[in-house]
Formats: sequence, structure tokens, C-alpha cells
Amino acid sequence: MDVIKKFKNTIINRINFPSMCWLPVIHSESKADLDKKADVEKIEKKEFKYGQWYRHKLDVYYPPASSVTKTPSGKLPVLFFIYGGGYHTGSWQFQEVYKMGYQVLGTFFA
Repeated sequence: MDVIKKFKNTIINRINFPSMCWLPVIHSESKADLDKKADVEKIEKKEFKYGQWYRHKLDVYYPPASSVTKTPSGKLPVLFFIYGGGYHTGSWQFQEVYKMGYQVLGTFFA
């Protein structure tokens, strides 16, 4: 997350692959890396099913309550991220080795 925080760009296709810097962290057992994983996992996430098929799911990441109070209106913008696949193939989750991938991306923007 320390690397991702330094990103100046907010355009998804420009930060998606550089944000993969988390990959070595998920395989590490060091105290610092375990703390980083805990930071990602503490962001509230809810999964919503919106259709009949297995992949008809939407993950919503909620910013910490302290973030909401920092804006004048108390409201935050919404980012809607659609993974690749052209609404035909793909998955909203990575395979097991990359499992935290979208969670890291969602946490960054939350």
C-alpha cells in the first residue's frame, strides 16, 4: 500500500499493473507484510448478487468512516470499476495466488 499511495495517476489502466506490487507481500510472512495485509482486509467490503449467474456479483468497498467526515459535504465520489472480459468472459476475482488483487485495488480507492 505504501507504493500505491505514491501513485499520482488515478486512471485505472495506468495504475492496475503497477499496483501488482502487492503480489510479493501476500506470500510473505514478515510482520510488516502481515500488517499490510491486515490493512487491506480491514476495509469493509460487501458482495451483492444482482442476477442469476455465478458471475453476477458486485463488490462494494466502503471507505473508513473517518474519510467521509473529511469532505465538506460528508459524501464521497463513487468509482465503478469493470474488469475485462467484455461482459462475456472473465471473473471478478483472480485465481487463488492473486486473490487479493481486486481487493487491493478496491482498498486503494476506498
